[in-house]
Amino acid sequence: SGVTVQLLNVQGTVIQTTLTDAEGRYRFDNLFPGTYAVRELQPQGYLQGGTVPGSGGGNASLQDLITAIDIPSGAQLIEYDFCEIEPVSIAGRVFVDLNNNCIFDGVEQPLSGVRVELLDGNGIVVETAFTDAQGRYKFDQLPPNNYSVRELQPGGYFQGGQAAGSHGGDDTAVDLLGDVGLRSGDQAINYDFCETPP
Repeated sequence: SGVTVQLLNVQGTVIQTTLTDAEGRYRFDNLFPGTYAVRELQPQGYLQGGTVPGSGGGNASLQDLITAIDIPSGAQLIEYDFCEIEPVSIAGRVFVDLNNNCIFDGVEQPLSGVRVELLDGNGIVVETAFTDAQGRYKFDQLPPNNYSVRELQPGGYFQGGQAAGSHGGDDTAVDLLGDVGLRSGDQAINYDFCETPP
């Protein structure tokens, strides 16, 4: 609800504006027959999902815009829809694991400044982060996808292990948490890397 939708004439000029109601619906009434377009202003906190021309057709090739909507006299066109996706996130911690169980017990030392990389489903690095003073990292505002997280081994420590968190994944490779499939709205946590002191 509350998303701004604009009606444009054939010249591309905004001639009406409305807001979606509690059910996400919008409507423009009492229009002269002609050719129109509708444009959505992307709502904050969501990612672009898609655009669907409705019962009278139109061109949905541009993001957040449906053009070339021909409305003959008496027509009641419906289902000119804009689809949004909730972003996903993945987060975890890097710490010194004193008892070798790869579980942060509260008394163990978090490691700050450790480089952590986010990889897409093709294994390409798409984002980089560094752990904060609590050893935490987070990648957010991501489109739903299959991701992996890779840690660059911090100097002065031996490899201890890694643990896949709340949404599963493959934690068998050194310094890599792979195959984490995230759907719209998922907030994956506890993707941790544990280090062993010399």
